[in-house]
Amino acid sequence: MQASNIGALLRMCRETKGLSQQDVADHLIVDRSRISRIETGKEEPSFLEVLKIAELTDSKEFIGMYVAGKGWHRVMKLDQFLEEMHVGA
Repeated sequence: MQASNIGALLRMCRETKGLSQQDVADHLIVDRSRISRIETGKEEPSFLEVLKIAELTDSKEFIGMYVAGKGWHRVMKLDQFLEEMHVGA
């Protein structure tokens, strides 16, 4: 997924939840400017940042879009996906 697309999705998820860029930055423990650069397509979030953003915004779709954009050929249920990635193990 191009950085601008994932950034637009981040902004949509953030705004839907009524969160500010600073709220997201605080959750990720990054500068607010990092969130701005992701949203404007200047930078791409790391996979860990994607997981944390999905957690904060309660948006499984955010992970699915990121995974699909990376060219991975299958998107599965979030629990199965996280289990396979050994997240929380």
